[in-house]
Formats: sequence, C-alpha cells, structure tokens
Amino acid sequence: MKDMGKRTRSIPVLVDLDERFRVMDCFGNYRHVLALCTPFAEQTGGPELSSVLAQIANDFMAELAQRYPDRFPGFVAAVPINNMDATVAEIHWAVKTLGTRGVQIKTNISGHPLDEPGFEPL
Repeated sequence: MKDMGKRTRSIPVLVDLDERFRVMDCFGNYRHVLALCTPFAEQTGGPELSSVLAQIANDFMAELAQRYPDRFPGFVAAVPINNMDATVAEIHWAVKTLGTRGVQIKTNISGHPLDEPGFEPL
C-alpha cells in the first residue's frame, strides 16, 4: 500500500468525476458499476476500522449511483471481511437499504482462502 495516495492521484478517473465522465463519453452510452478499488477495507485497518470504512464506501457509492443513474447503474458493496459479523450485517444493509447489485469479495483474504471455516457465515 506504499504511496497509494500518489498512485491514485496519478490516475485521475479514479478520483475526478468530471474526468471520468469525459472518458466515458468517448465510448457512447458507456456506464460503470461502481466498486471499491484497492486498498480494501480489511487491508486498511483492524476489524472495527474496516467496518466503518466499508460503511462509508458503500454509502458513498450508493449516493453516486442515485445521483448519476445514467452513468452508474449500481455498485457492488465493500465488506469488512476481517470482521465476519460486520460483513454479514453490511451485506444485509447494503442489499436491503442501499440497493447494491452485489458484494465485492476477493478470493484471497489477507492470505487466507475463502473456504476456511471462519468465512462460512458469508
């Protein structure tokens, strides 16, 4: 995660909606389903912090999708996979309240495969 801010700023479409829309306009009726880019919530903080970060990310992506439905038809929710209780709760919240189109889950969770027993509630 070294210099993630610098890396993100070097790709303007990740942080600048006007630039993203300009690029999208080059492709006609092009639309994006929003997803959180790296670093993921569980890579950024412990179980408590990752839960808060996932909530903030999901609320923001839901807001963008609602504000620009012609650009962003939906989003896939971020989950704090290092906190399984919070993950299950966030999935329910994101689906029932925010209207997510899916959940973003990686195949390798901080070096652990998804078939480990600790991930079973997911």
